[in-house]
Amino acid sequence: MKVMEMRKSSSLRHEVLKVDIDIPWQLFQQIREHWEKTRLSVFIHFNLTLKEIIYQPSQNGKTHVWVHVESHRPLTPYEKALIQFLLGDDHNRSKLNFLRATRTPSKFDSFNILFSRKVVKKHGESEDMHQPQ
Repeated sequence: MKVMEMRKSSSLRHEVLKVDIDIPWQLFQQIREHWEKTRLSVFIHFNLTLKEIIYQPSQNGKTHVWVHVESHRPLTPYEKALIQFLLGDDHNRSKLNFLRATRTPSKFDSFNILFSRKVVKKHGESEDMHQPQ
């Protein structure tokens, strides 16, 4: 997607929104242009300047998206969770992010990650947290 300059200011804050789109990579590639155009209303509503969108297939063949934006002020953890949800983030991931944003806002960014694989649990313990993206 082309970078859109909606506003300019020297005091803008860079934010990265992470979106886990739970549809196959190949299907997403077919609808990507429509997805991009319909996200513009979210950026406008929250007064965000879109800088870059990075797409990557996840290890399980779905779609991970990193949306780089600039804002006139830092986004709160709840706003990040809300914007990611509105951008199409997986609903289960969104539910967890809303809880994290409400209960532990100071730790939100450390938990707001995309994994290449799901965590495997054996005997009630985490086997491997894999590499966050």
